[in-house]
Parts: sequence; C-alpha cells; structure tokens
Amino acid sequence: MKAVLSIFKKCLLRLLPATLLFSMSLSVFAQDAGSGLENSIIDAISAGKLDLNMRMRYENVDDDAVLEDANALTLRTALGYTTGAFNNLTARVLVQDVREVFVDDYNDGTGRNAQRNRYAVVADPKETDFLEAYMAYAGIANTTFKVGRQLITYGPSPLHRFIGNVGWRQNWQSNDAVTLVNKSIQNLTLSYAYSWNVNRIFTDEAMTSSRANYDSDSHFFNGQYVVAGYGTLESYVYLLDFQNSPADSNATYGVRFSGDHQMTDVFKLIYALEYAGQQDYGHNTIDLDEDYFEGEFGVNVKVGESFGPVTLKFDYEMLGGNGTIGFRTPLATLHAYQGWADRFLITPADGIDDWYFTASSPIAGFN
Repeated sequence: MKAVLSIFKKCLLRLLPATLLFSMSLSVFAQDAGSGLENSIIDAISAGKLDLNMRMRYENVDDDAVLEDANALTLRTALGYTTGAFNNLTARVLVQDVREVFVDDYNDGTGRNAQRNRYAVVADPKETDFLEAYMAYAGIANTTFKVGRQLITYGPSPLHRFIGNVGWRQNWQSNDAVTLVNKSIQNLTLSYAYSWNVNRIFTDEAMTSSRANYDSDSHFFNGQYVVAGYGTLESYVYLLDFQNSPADSNATYGVRFSGDHQMTDVFKLIYALEYAGQQDYGHNTIDLDEDYFEGEFGVNVKVGESFGPVTLKFDYEMLGGNGTIGFRTPLATLHAYQGWADRFLITPADGIDDWYFTASSPIAGFN
C-alpha cells in the first residue's frame, strides 16, 4: 500500500503544474460568463476519452562483454485521458508505468543498482511518470498549437531517423516543448518545435544527468509536401543543443524524397533517397562536419489471389565519421536502424555503412 501511495503522490506532484495551468486558463474565460460556461467546461470534461495500452515483453541479452546474460520480463502500462474541446482548448495527460514481472535479472542502464552491473543491459527501468501532459489549441484554421510534455515524431513508427519516441523500449521518450503544426496549403505540412527538456528512456532515476534528461535548448523544423501519385518530399533542420551532453549537440540539415509509383496493375516501384549534413552546434566544442545518406529501391508485385503481393526492398545507409566523432542522431528511435545489436546506437567515430534486404508478403492472414 505504501508503494501505491508513493506512486500516486509522485504523479500528483508532477501533474500539479499542468493542472494549475489548465485551471488558470479556464478561469480567464470564466470571468465574464455564468453557469453556461460552467456547463461548457463540464461538457468538455465529460466528452473526454480514456485510452489504455498494456504491453508485456520478455527480453534476453547474451553479451560476451559482461559476466551474465540478462533476462527481463516487464509490463508497460500507459493510461491516458484527453478532454473534449472548450473554446478550441483541449488537455491531455498520459501516465506511463513500467514494472518488472517475476524476472528481473538485468542491468536497466540507470546505474542506480550496482549489484546488477554483472548483467547485460536491458534499458527498461521500472518507473511511473507522465509521458504526456499538455494543452492544445486549435482556434486558428488548419493550425494546431501544443505546450507541455508531448511525443514529437516525424513519419510513421518506428522509422524516426532523427526525432522519435523510442517506441521499442518500454519507457518512451518525450519532450517538454512547444509545437506548432500548420496545414494551410494543400498537401503541405509545416512543423516547428522548441524543446527545453528531453525525457529520456532511462528515466529520472538514472544516476547520470544526461542519461535521465537532456537539458535542451533545441529547435526542430520539418516540412513535408505530398506529390500525388509519387511520394513525399521532406526537408528538415534540427538544431540540437544539450547543456549537459555537449557531444550530442549538433545542427542537421537534410532533404528526403520517398514513396511509390504504380507502374502497371501488378507492378509498383518503391523508392527513397535522403541526404543530410551535420555540423557542431551550441555547446559542442568538437569539430563536426559529417554526411548522412540513405537510398532505397524496391518493387511490389501482385502474384495471385490466395498469395498476397510480394514486396522486395534493398537499402543502403551511410553515417559519416572523422575518426574523432561520428554523425549523431541522439533523439532517434535507433533500434529501427543500427540498434538491433545495441552496439551502434552511438555512431562509431569512423562512421558506419549499413546494407540490408527486406522481403515481405501477407500469407493466410499473416504478414
């Protein structure tokens, strides 16, 4: 019971600033209105929606660099609530809880339990915290404004090469930020975010400050234009400045075109081409001037009624390095790229080349 009360108290204290902000915002509107406004507020709250997601996962890591293999059985529970709209204002909170279930022979990467250092790392520390706590305003046509703790991604999950939520791990990454998204021009989405704190997957329990949070002064610019029938043209500028992790501070400028084109009734081309340049920025005192390149080519072929279309893709990805520091993507969902072996989450100083081939098809209702 004490543990439950402790978790509840911790969540309540962290939610208090967002609750006060929401209450003060409502009181501004309430000064010149009567019971009708009160009813509108009640209606907005009662029109809200709860969402619940639970994910249990077992992970084993056999790593020759440490004494003992890791075995982790963890349960991730995410409970959220989004209010209805009141004067174009909505609010959302989402509590994320990660528990160890019976099997906890692993190093969680936080450094808080020295006895577990003999195990390989499974970066899923137990923790209860707010993953989201923000207010949103949609009173300007084709524009959404958010302030508070939120998930920031660009593109489909888990393919977040530069800015992501690290959805592979049980504790997801979020930003304390202001975001602005505008869709006034047809087929064009313009996004801007200013992040003053990054809540990393190692949680506030991490013994090293930069593992727990990035003390951020960062700007994200992203624009995506849909070319009908061919794909999406994307350009971006990510200016990352972390006071407590200078080596991860960088400025990245890039452009990407990806999509597909139906050549015949049974044959479709798939393609992607991306280039980015990266330089040192902000608190980074290391000379950084590296390149990133990714190319993809594939086909999708319909082969019959009972056997679904077959997709074949070939990819090449290159992250540069100068022997001292490599091309950095500290906010990415890295597991989707060089993350599988947990060896290249930080690009090696000499860079890395990655070649891979993908084949997929639905068969008997399975993919």
